Amino acid sequence: ENIGKIIYVGGVIPQKGCERMVDVARKRPDIEFRMIGKVGISVENLPANVVLCGEQDKKTVETELAEADVFMFLSNFLGEGFSNALAEAMANSLPCIVTDWAANADMIEDKGGVVVASADNGDLDEILCAIKKIADKETRRKMGEWNRDRVLNCYSQKIITDMYVDAYESLLSK
Repeated sequence: ENIGKIIYVGGVIPQKGCERMVDVARKRPDIEFRMIGKVGISVENLPANVVLCGEQDKKTVETELAEADVFMFLSNFLGEGFSNALAEAMANSLPCIVTDWAANADMIEDKGGVVVASADNGDLDEILCAIKKIADKETRRKMGEWNRDRVLNCYSQKIITDMYVDAYESLLSK
């Protein structure tokens, strides 16, 4: 019933908030924190509840997402825009804890998880409070369902393709 596993997918680098995620893991030894992606952070002195999975194939990522309770995305990466990893987590009905960075807050709004300050200046307590806010299993289920619906209704291939075509046709008609 409790949060047992928090997952992150992407480059395991400081700019994506991975070091901050390790800080959170130190404060929450009761939760397993799994990071999937090429590792670019120090692996020395990692707490036992942090698992660096390395780069994985699509099927393994899908399995990991299906087994997780929460997706955490604390990015402050300047090259970030629309996060495919976040959209994939949302499509897998995961509630999300994200930074107010790039499109993150717009993607989950206040219904698909919790938005915290940017990881470079964010308060560790704010992230810990976000975990507490979604500790209830029913709350996580509702957030996850909202996220899945959001992806289906706003970010599916057909929806995005139609938006591109509409924008293109609008420009041509001017």
